[in-house]
Amino acid sequence: MNADTTPKGGSYSVSHTYTFKARQSGKVTISLTDEQVAGENLTYFSISKYTSSITVMTQAQLEATYSRNNNLSSLSIEGYTLTPSFNKNVTEYTVKLKPETETVNVVATKEDNTASVYGTGKINVSDGQNQIKVQVTAQNGNVKIYTINATVEELSPVEIKLNGATYSVIRKKKALEFDNNLFKMDTTTIQGNEVPCYINDITNTTVIGLKNQDGDVLYAVQEDDKYYLYREIKTGNISILYLDNENAPYNYIRKEVTIGNNIYNAYVKEETSRYYLLYGINLATGNRGFYSYDNLEDSLQRFDLEETKKQQ
Repeated sequence: MNADTTPKGGSYSVSHTYTFKARQSGKVTISLTDEQVAGENLTYFSISKYTSSITVMTQAQLEATYSRNNNLSSLSIEGYTLTPSFNKNVTEYTVKLKPETETVNVVATKEDNTASVYGTGKINVSDGQNQIKVQVTAQNGNVKIYTINATVEELSPVEIKLNGATYSVIRKKKALEFDNNLFKMDTTTIQGNEVPCYINDITNTTVIGLKNQDGDVLYAVQEDDKYYLYREIKTGNISILYLDNENAPYNYIRKEVTIGNNIYNAYVKEETSRYYLLYGINLATGNRGFYSYDNLEDSLQRFDLEETKKQQ
């Protein structure tokens, strides 16, 4: 018994605690009878009688009362329609997702509030087949699993001809790794299909990604319905988009030059010259014309062909 006789605003509070041990399951009634409360001057007070019932169960009996309901009342993927239509007794569904879908939002409602649901919310998916499982656990532990077979559809292939070979146009933005801060990512249209690309607004150059039959990635410039390989020459602060100009400058002869791992058609005044003329577009300024390449110092500078003619 615990008693608290500390005065509280002129009143006293007394509490009693009793502990019981159940011998068997069943219903127990606890009540207060024949009680008396007296004040300091032996004045008696009446109090309200109290009766409470407690049901005592074994663990097995308790678990037998748990709900066995592990059904959903609804299941969906936000923005899509499942096949077949939802039925709580059907546990397998299919859905087709748009190309390049990376995440979906799975929404499910449990039929019984005492059940637990796992596998909803934001779910990551990848190209092709994906299995999304939603698990419903009833209060008594019974589990039901609803499965959604989600297929991320592939983009239809787009092919172009370039230099006599056939290439597939890259249609996924993530597959493009075009590293040039003078370009920004955008989209263009090829054969009626929207494809990702990179655009340089200064030169109005559109670059698309291609794959050959071996899966190698290369880039090409799109000009209306024509295409040519994107070949950039960068030395120091100058970057030019190389263009193969077959018109030889006055008094120059055609000769190949190797820059990095690539071979370009260029022009020299003499076979032994270390200076090569290359034709291209400055990607930073938009200037189009010849640039002089110093094969010894690996440097580029704009070449004024007209001024050279005047000095001859």
